[in-house]
Amino acid sequence: MEELEDRLDALDMEIEYKGESITQLQRSLKDRDDDDMIDALLQNDECVSSMTQEEAQSLLRQCVQRVLVLMQVNKKHDTEHRKQSVEAQEREQTVQELQESLRNFRIETDRHQMQTQKEHEEKVQYLLS
Repeated sequence: MEELEDRLDALDMEIEYKGESITQLQRSLKDRDDDDMIDALLQNDECVSSMTQEEAQSLLRQCVQRVLVLMQVNKKHDTEHRKQSVEAQEREQTVQELQESLRNFRIETDRHQMQTQKEHEEKVQYLLS
């Protein structure tokens, strides 16, 4: 009988300890989002080792979901980055084409201006002679 009471006392103390541990963890996680909560749980070895199989499976499920979400976000960012890179290359090519067109236009206008000036000088010389 005494042995049974000792076992009950030990179980009561273990339940009280785990209850306090859970309460403490809940207080520390109260203002955190799911990702922070998962991180805190994974960093608390004592909490992880005292989990039931269902709690561990639930935590694992949440971790896997988190990894999947992060993979999707990463894939989305990569796609957006590639899209922006292509757009930047296209804009760079357009700028280069416009610069080339501007150079050609300047050359053509300079040539035209020189031709006009030459014709004007010839006309002035003709009129003076």
